[in-house]
Amino acid sequence: MKWFTYDQNNSGGYFIDNDDVSHLICVQAENADEANTRAYQITEEYGEFCECCGSRWYIAERDEDGADVPTQYDKPLSESTASGYRQTAVLHFANGEKRKVRIGEPIDL
Repeated sequence: MKWFTYDQNNSGGYFIDNDDVSHLICVQAENADEANTRAYQITEEYGEFCECCGSRWYIAERDEDGADVPTQYDKPLSESTASGYRQTAVLHFANGEKRKVRIGEPIDL
C-alpha cells in the first residue's frame, strides 16, 4: 500500500476544512488508479470550480507519486512545516478509516 496526496486549491477564495477534506487529503491505496478513484469519491461534493481560480482539486496522481507514508511535497507530513492556511490533512486509510492530523506533528499509522 502507498499514500497519494491531493492538494486543495482555494477555488473561489476559500478552503473547505471538515472531517472529510482539509487543505490536503492523503489516500492509502494499492496504486494511483485506485487512489484517484477514491479521491474523486471523497472530493465529489467539495468540487467547486471557479472561473478565476480553476478546479478545487487536481486528481491526477501516478504510481510513482505514491509514498510509504503521507507526504507533502515529497516530505513526510510529520516532518513538514505547517504554514498559514495549510495546517491539517485528512488521511483516508484503505480500510475506510479517516483521520485528521496536524502537519508537522507525529502520525501514528
